[in-house]
Amino acid sequence: MYKQIINSKDYHFHYDITSNPKGRVLVIADIHGCIKSLNALLEKIELTKDDTLFLLGDMINKGPCSLEVLDRIVELIYDGYNILPLKGNHESFIIEDLDENNQIIFRPGNEPLTEGQGKYTLNEYSLFFRQLPYYYKIENTIMVHAGLNFEADNPLTDYESMMWIREFEPDNIPDFRIIHGHNSSILKRIKSSVENDEMIINLDNGCYKTHKIFMGNLLCLNLTTMTLFEQPNIES
Repeated sequence: MYKQIINSKDYHFHYDITSNPKGRVLVIADIHGCIKSLNALLEKIELTKDDTLFLLGDMINKGPCSLEVLDRIVELIYDGYNILPLKGNHESFIIEDLDENNQIIFRPGNEPLTEGQGKYTLNEYSLFFRQLPYYYKIENTIMVHAGLNFEADNPLTDYESMMWIREFEPDNIPDFRIIHGHNSSILKRIKSSVENDEMIINLDNGCYKTHKIFMGNLLCLNLTTMTLFEQPNIES
């Protein structure tokens, strides 16, 4: 599905996804430019073309290899894997740079991406970022970067909160599951939320935060079996 829209100019705020009964529903949050850790995690989960893999935004910046992560994701999409990335606050920075200067700038580094520097054209990268939705809905689960603002008249139209909301712990638990990232949580807390089958699960363990105790892992949740895969940061 995403392979088709990456070549179009049809932009959407969200997508309703139909699960494939033959494959797993997998979720990875906040890769933040950690390409070695991402590749190791993809090997660990043994990704297949029957699977559906959601990427919860903040795929770039902070870590050392934003372009390599971007290339890997686009490569998987073009190869026919069902990869469904969405927009995080760091992807919104890229879109702001594109709107203001028609440039793609990764941080740290802050140098504009030039034609031929990556595996794909600047136009392909631009389309990738511009077409990222704010959330996906699959059955009774919403995939979003940061969370939802339940104080809004319609939480599913407060797109700013979807990218930026912090300390997402609503008083009233929704009747649908929310999987998100954005605000790094310690590994024990994440494991507990998965083991207890909680309705709100934060999958961001701060992959790039190797200097912080109980952090520094890139995680993948198999939503089909509620199994958590852990990959320690191996960038250095």
